[in-house]
Amino acid sequence: MCSLTGVSLHKNKERVRSAAANFRNDQRAASMTEAGSGILKAQALLQSWEIPEECVIEGLEFWKTGHYGPICKGQLKNRNGSSSAVVVKSLRDNSDQCEVQEFVDWILFHATVCKHENVVQMLFCQTKAQPFSLILDAYSPGNLLSFLWTAQKRSAPYPELDPQSVLPKLQRSYRMKRPYDCGGPLYDLMRYCWMWSFKDRPAFSAIIKLLDSSLHLAATEAICAPELEVSEYNRQAGLAP
Repeated sequence: MCSLTGVSLHKNKERVRSAAANFRNDQRAASMTEAGSGILKAQALLQSWEIPEECVIEGLEFWKTGHYGPICKGQLKNRNGSSSAVVVKSLRDNSDQCEVQEFVDWILFHATVCKHENVVQMLFCQTKAQPFSLILDAYSPGNLLSFLWTAQKRSAPYPELDPQSVLPKLQRSYRMKRPYDCGGPLYDLMRYCWMWSFKDRPAFSAIIKLLDSSLHLAATEAICAPELEVSEYNRQAGLAP
């Protein structure tokens, strides 16, 4: 009787494990199907950004490995014979469909906000052939785009405020308080850059001069920032699932 009971319990455990595995597989299959439809939608939106057949990237040289895959430098050859230095960020070969979806969304994010002169310029992309790639102007100023993409996934810019109240507060001249590890001169420069009208903000050359003039005020000891609670930041920003 005890032996039969043991066999029965073992079989029940096996059924539970099998059901759980099937449930996880079903969830993954549904996620992959959803990702596939999302990729097709993003590809349609990126149609005008696809690299033309007459453009060729030559002299690709590996630079470093990024979050999604290899990052290379090269020369973009145009139909008229002109060339320009570019950075090519590609998706790694062994990426699953969900990672492909995230990479295509990232390209779409670039295409949406890359039109400002102070943001790294997206030139073309490749989403209709392998490897999926993002082609950027190597000499565009600024790295704001990478910051925005990272910030939207990891943290809220104003953790002390509800996301919905940030814009109204900024419009009423609210500005972030000085961080505890930020010196007065640097904070003054930050506030200078946050002027509501772009005409009142400093030029890049002025920022460089101000930073150079403040180098002697920099501390020589490393600053140990407290560990960020990413889950709490995501919750405050409305990014938590």
